[in-house]
Amino acid sequence: MGFYDAKNMKKVPFKFLQFKAHEIRAQVPYAGLCQSDAHTVLGDWGECKYPIAPGHEIVGRVTNVGSQVKGFKIGDRVGFDCQRECCEKCEFCKANFGQLCVNHKEQNFIYDPLYWGGYATAIQHPQDFFF
Repeated sequence: MGFYDAKNMKKVPFKFLQFKAHEIRAQVPYAGLCQSDAHTVLGDWGECKYPIAPGHEIVGRVTNVGSQVKGFKIGDRVGFDCQRECCEKCEFCKANFGQLCVNHKEQNFIYDPLYWGGYATAIQHPQDFFF
């Protein structure tokens, strides 16, 4: 798996973090082009740590499901947006509006030095944010 690093003009291989029981891994054939991804890699919202594979608005195909995953199976077509975690305790999370979570966890969004977004060949994130 990998992604294309436009800054250095080369393909960058990567490894996922250890696969967890509540996660899904999906191959990514399509991801939307979003201005927020451009702002991220250009450092317009603060320092960008490279390497990075931005991209949200993802369409993928499930290649692996964790043992606790319900409602998804290998081969399913899935969508994924830009958030990968929420606190599940604040008023917004309890009202099923996790995208408005006020208690952001350490890695709330899908791309950063630890996780890869839709411009990578595959993604691995918690099942709760796949649809």
